Amino acid sequence: MKRFKVENIRFVLEWYTPKVDVNNLIKGYGVKDIDELSGLYCDVWNLYITLVDKYGVNTYSQWKLGSYLVELYERLNSKFSFDDFVKIIYLPTDVDGIYSLPDFEEIIGNAKV
Repeated sequence: MKRFKVENIRFVLEWYTPKVDVNNLIKGYGVKDIDELSGLYCDVWNLYITLVDKYGVNTYSQWKLGSYLVELYERLNSKFSFDDFVKIIYLPTDVDGIYSLPDFEEIIGNAKV
């Protein structure tokens, strides 16, 4: 599966995401600027792609990604709660506090990055 590029993520954040939202994400995730924010998104998404390529979509991949997000959360001193922090990749479901990982085929089909 094709990996995301930092430049592409930065482009989307800079040109297609409202500046106020980008500023809130920078403050909330505890990064210093849009470049670090783009790198953060890129690292998390590319790790997920690597895990899915290697292990498939299963509990182990989710556990590995979750472990990485916990370490990242503690290192960044995020202003978000952990539940909000993991929304960098996890999607809210109809059940409060329960999140799911994205469906890559749907994402890749909609936005060839």
